Amino acid sequence: MFGSRATERLGRERDLAVVVAGRSASRAAMAAQALSRMTGRAAEHVALDVTTVDAEALRQTGAKVVVNASGPFQSQDYRLAEAAISAGMHYVDLADARAFVTGVGVLDAAAKAAGVLVVSGASTVPAVSSAVVDHYAGRFARLRSITYGISPGNSFDPGEATTASILGAVGLPFSTRIAGRCQTVHGWQGIGRHRFPGIGRRWMGYCDIPDLGLFPSRYSGIETVRFKAGVEVGAFHLGLWLVSWLVRLGLLRRPGWLAAPLLAMKRRLGFLGTDRGGMFVTLEGNDATGEEKRIDWHLEAMNGHGPYIPTIAAVLLARRLARGEEVLTGAMPCVGLVTLDQIQAEVADLDIGAYDQDVSLYARVLGRRFELLPEQVRALHRTSTASLWRGVADVDRGTSLLARIAAAIAGLPRPGRGVPLTVSFAPAGRGETWSRDFGGRIFRSRQAQDGPQIRESVGPSRLSFDPVVTGDGGLSLRLAGVSVLGLPLPRALWPGIETREWEEGGRYRFSVEARLPVGGLLVRYSGSLEQVG
Repeated sequence: MFGSRATERLGRERDLAVVVAGRSASRAAMAAQALSRMTGRAAEHVALDVTTVDAEALRQTGAKVVVNASGPFQSQDYRLAEAAISAGMHYVDLADARAFVTGVGVLDAAAKAAGVLVVSGASTVPAVSSAVVDHYAGRFARLRSITYGISPGNSFDPGEATTASILGAVGLPFSTRIAGRCQTVHGWQGIGRHRFPGIGRRWMGYCDIPDLGLFPSRYSGIETVRFKAGVEVGAFHLGLWLVSWLVRLGLLRRPGWLAAPLLAMKRRLGFLGTDRGGMFVTLEGNDATGEEKRIDWHLEAMNGHGPYIPTIAAVLLARRLARGEEVLTGAMPCVGLVTLDQIQAEVADLDIGAYDQDVSLYARVLGRRFELLPEQVRALHRTSTASLWRGVADVDRGTSLLARIAAAIAGLPRPGRGVPLTVSFAPAGRGETWSRDFGGRIFRSRQAQDGPQIRESVGPSRLSFDPVVTGDGGLSLRLAGVSVLGLPLPRALWPGIETREWEEGGRYRFSVEARLPVGGLLVRYSGSLEQVG
């Protein structure tokens, strides 16, 4: 799952050669062949077992760096890292086991004596998580709380060994810092739901990771470090929660034996979920004036690209070490060794987006497509703070009885030519409130993200749109769903809505038309705007 993705990323580098290693020589050969087909270059393979490997076996590979993606690390010792040190090779692993990562310092003296770097935890935690916190910590005069979590898509297949490792932790007690005190929580308990802006709500529960032991000393004054993990399908997550209680109550002593049947069931029910996963980090504290401050950061991976994320820090470090660009030696957890900017640059070719609350609604939903829009359209949608735009509009209204009633309910503008128009945008939670003042007639709506769509609330109705960047450099919203008072309407009852935004003569231009399923035109308005505040 992870080793193949790490070799793929490293195999692209023309100045680096990758040796694929695994317990099974035949499977290592298959992986090397797959890598060769992908890169167009021959890749070597070798049979190595992390439980028996020695320094001489590593030396014979001719490699400079060992990347350990074997897992699960809860049951491993430092044999491979020690062999790498003895062979004079750098070592990087993707461990997320708390004791394994936090204890790697026992190898520090030996690594320094050999002139090599040994890094444990070059994975989502603690490498990516610490990079996020480091990136934003400077915005706080006092950082008090870090709450974060990870939820992969259901298409992610962890394999039987990792599933057994997960089950081995459910219901077990571990310590974390909450409200300034070291408190005991239990694996997969303390459940709650977190809403990811692009992938929706996911159940999350407590999980033991290295950060819980590393962060309190790394970030001075921290009072709370709380991490939760979850699976996409709610029934699966709640099943793990029930298992955690059986373990906690002493009714199930060896939950690992459930790995094979539960994994088989998950694979059969793969259609229940998606290939979309996410990570969030919430930081809370005080700014320089003493005011409360909060930053919400999200990473969301689409199209099955989530499993690349745990490999990125290891890939970045392995490249630097192989090229002789990294001069650090010793043994340490992977905190502060890669930056958030480096991580984001590395995943730029993947369908992975990361943003905080300072990123505007449309920039979040459109992702990289946002940069394809013309400057004035981007300017209107770029800001996540309040802004004011003024211009003029031509307005036409439907004349049927039904159109007049619907327009009155929605507060739509009156017809006219060259109507003065002021549009103000104000943040509203994770969305925006649009207030359109057509010559004293105010029409308001609220827009928010709903997965990959824009959801607009107008009176008692909710309209869902697919944003489309058109070939001529414009932005169009295509209607994808309608509900009234929370009840979805059949497509036959949807209004016909056409919207377009573009740039012309250095000004922002717009056109909106709405037609009723019966009764003809509801409203049509078009015009131009320019920013005034």
